[in-house]
Amino acid sequence: MLQLRVEYDGVDKRIDVTLAPIAAAKPNTHLLSLSYDLSPILQQTMYVGFSASAGTLAAAHFVLGWSFKMNGAAQALDLSRLPKLPRFGPKKVSKFFTLGLLVICVSLLLIVVSGVAYHLRRKWKFAEVLEEWELAYGPHRFKYKDLYIATKGFRDKELLGAGGFGRVYKGVLPTNKMEFAVKKVSRQSRQGMREFIAEIISIGRLATGI
Repeated sequence: MLQLRVEYDGVDKRIDVTLAPIAAAKPNTHLLSLSYDLSPILQQTMYVGFSASAGTLAAAHFVLGWSFKMNGAAQALDLSRLPKLPRFGPKKVSKFFTLGLLVICVSLLLIVVSGVAYHLRRKWKFAEVLEEWELAYGPHRFKYKDLYIATKGFRDKELLGAGGFGRVYKGVLPTNKMEFAVKKVSRQSRQGMREFIAEIISIGRLATGI
């Protein structure tokens, strides 16, 4: 905010104009100073008004307070009693709104990350790794996901038997309801790769003979 002071000396016929921040003291340097006789204009009864212009640009001007005095210095303005300037532009966003929006964004991000992690975990769980020996040997190959569904998640209720090399489960294909046995080899199995391949080959020959 600025404070404008306009002083007219009727004896010297002089107009002095100063402009400074509202809380600052009156500057010694005048913004405008000129000699001009206002006696032909000044009358016994007159109105005092204000006008301002910003040219072709749109602007808002507010007079928050003024003091007028003839034959002496005008009374100083009481800054504590001046009204506040009206606010323009976008309203200030509430802290609660900003905090709530931040919490929602973080929650959505966590949900997306959790969903992606769950999808990748399931994809990794049912991932199929094709071994080299399967290209040369081995009968029809089922996906682990299909075997998982057929044995109802390798439930103990579907368990047919167990041995040193793994556990055998009953499986039912959901497509044609065909029953078959599924052997799940544990990581602690004592069966070597050679014995495992031989068992796969023998099962394949047995299935072909049937």
